[in-house]
Amino acid sequence: QSGMNNGWYKKDLPVVRPQEAAYEAAKTYFAGAMTRGKNMMPLEDVVKAAEAGDSLILDIRSKEDYDKGHLKGAVNIPFIEVVNYLDQLPRDKRIIVCCYSGQTAGQIVGSLSLGGFNAFTLSGGAGSFTADTKLETTANEFVPATNKELTANEKLLLEAIRYSMTMPEDKNMLQVEDVAAAPEKYFILDVRTVELFAKGHIDGATLIPYLEMGANLDKLPKDKTIAVICNSGQQSSQTVAVLKAAGFTVKNIQSGMNNGWYKKDLPVVR
Repeated sequence: QSGMNNGWYKKDLPVVRPQEAAYEAAKTYFAGAMTRGKNMMPLEDVVKAAEAGDSLILDIRSKEDYDKGHLKGAVNIPFIEVVNYLDQLPRDKRIIVCCYSGQTAGQIVGSLSLGGFNAFTLSGGAGSFTADTKLETTANEFVPATNKELTANEKLLLEAIRYSMTMPEDKNMLQVEDVAAAPEKYFILDVRTVELFAKGHIDGATLIPYLEMGANLDKLPKDKTIAVICNSGQQSSQTVAVLKAAGFTVKNIQSGMNNGWYKKDLPVVR
C-alpha cells in the first residue's frame, strides 16, 4: 500500500541504492580482474576474436576515424554515446572496446564489467595498430541484443554504471600539468605496483595497487576529488569508472606516469 514514494520512503525504511550496490560490487571487481588480464587484451588476441566473429568489437572513436579503418566486424558507437545503448548491448557475448589509446575504452570497460557485462579493452587502442593490421572501411551495423530479464541487483548496477558512463565535459580526465600546479586539490591515488611506485611517484600520492583496490575502498575520501594515475592511463581509467559508479568523485590523470608525468618532466619522489 502507498508504494515507495508515499509509503516506504516516508517510513524511512531501508533501501538499497545503485551506488551502494556498486560499492559492494567494487569490493570484488579488482581482484577478479586478475584472472581476466586486468580486463585488457593485446592486439593479436583481439584480431583473432574479430576473425572468429565471436565477440562484439565496439569501436568508440569518432565516426570519421572509424571510417578511415577499423577491425573486422567492428561497430561504431562514439564514446559519449555508449551510455545510450546500455540496454541493447549483449550480456551473453564478449565485448571488446577499442578507442585511441585504451584510456576512454578503460572507462567503458570498467563500467560494463562492473555492470555484469563480459568486457575487455583493446590494450593500447588503435594506437597499437601496425602496418600489418588488417582493417576494413565498410561500416558495420549495430544489431541490438535481446537480453534476459535482469535481477534486482543487476538493475541497480545498471543504473549505477549509467551514471558513471554519463560523461561530463572533461570526460573524467585531468591533465598532468593541472595536477602538478595544484596537487593539494586532489587525493592523488597511484594504482601501480609497489615496485613502480618506489621508482618514482607524485609527491603526496597514496599507493593502493589496482588489484588491491577492492579491499581498500574505506581508505578513499568521499569529500575530495580523487585523481587516479597508473602507467599509461588504462588501469586508472577502469578504476575511475568503478569508483564513480560507487559514489566517489574521481578523475583520471591522462596518459599516466609513463606517457604523461615523466614526459612532461614533472617532479617525482624516489
